[in-house]
Amino acid sequence: MKKILICISLILISSIHSYIEGIDVSTYQGNIDWNAVKTEKKFAIIRMGYGKTGIDDQYENNYKNAKEAGVQIGAYLFSYAKDSEGAKLEAQHALDLLKGKKFEWPIYYDIEGDALKGKVNEMLDTFCQILQENNYFCGVYSSASPLNNEFNSDVLSKYAVWVAHYGANKPGYKGEWGIWQYSSKGSVSGIKGNVDLDNASIDYSEIIISKGFNGY
Repeated sequence: MKKILICISLILISSIHSYIEGIDVSTYQGNIDWNAVKTEKKFAIIRMGYGKTGIDDQYENNYKNAKEAGVQIGAYLFSYAKDSEGAKLEAQHALDLLKGKKFEWPIYYDIEGDALKGKVNEMLDTFCQILQENNYFCGVYSSASPLNNEFNSDVLSKYAVWVAHYGANKPGYKGEWGIWQYSSKGSVSGIKGNVDLDNASIDYSEIIISKGFNGY
């Protein structure tokens, strides 16, 4: 875990000024032409599942086809937990879904909606500590307002932050962030219908690969 915390500090120091363009996807985008996506976007964060047992219908397809096309990927698990015990079960589920795979971008714990009514700091710490103990580079996804008001900054500082904030020139989250989801209605080659658009201020892949995280 100490190695991961050091790497997060190094990443924050070496943040780049120009954005890296990416997307995030789930079963709602259906079958994706990842070779077409590659012409426009460098990375994608794919939903692997939800709760303690749910699996995204397109997870395996998106993983396999994005890899074959050469699109760098991370993954996220949508949370239904309310406390650390629930987060522990979701972390174990995430580990099962991640097993045998390699990811160039962080693994995120998606805490939004009803999950925000839970003990979010306990949940985040529990989930990410379990993943870090298994050598995964972990982070949290949520909107700017709850990140500012519901989460403890000391907890957030230990993990990669992916913030959602639409219709703004920059995200309103007051802390350090690595990915900004700035639209839910993007248009990208190879995807029918709307898709979430993301800008990364940090190239996580450089440290994740070189330090041997996420299956590397």
